Amino acid sequence: MSGPNETEYITPLRCKACQYTHYVTVDARRWNWYQRGANLAEVWPDPVYNSAYREKIIGLRSGYHVCDMCWDEVTKFDDEGDA
Repeated sequence: MSGPNETEYITPLRCKACQYTHYVTVDARRWNWYQRGANLAEVWPDPVYNSAYREKIIGLRSGYHVCDMCWDEVTKFDDEGDA
């Protein structure tokens, strides 16, 4: 992560489906709190942080992310109901 100051970082996050790199601004103190095991919704609560932002945070932590534009495509079902 790299950032303009000590507490906020702009971090690249690549979509596993389309390979587009998105950028997420992350507060370092919140990130460290989350990395130490704090609950995601407690660290980044509604309504200040929406579910789309929290999904990006999960992607940063897990190393796997699918962007909003690709999500419907990778989760749609075919006519038989199979993924």
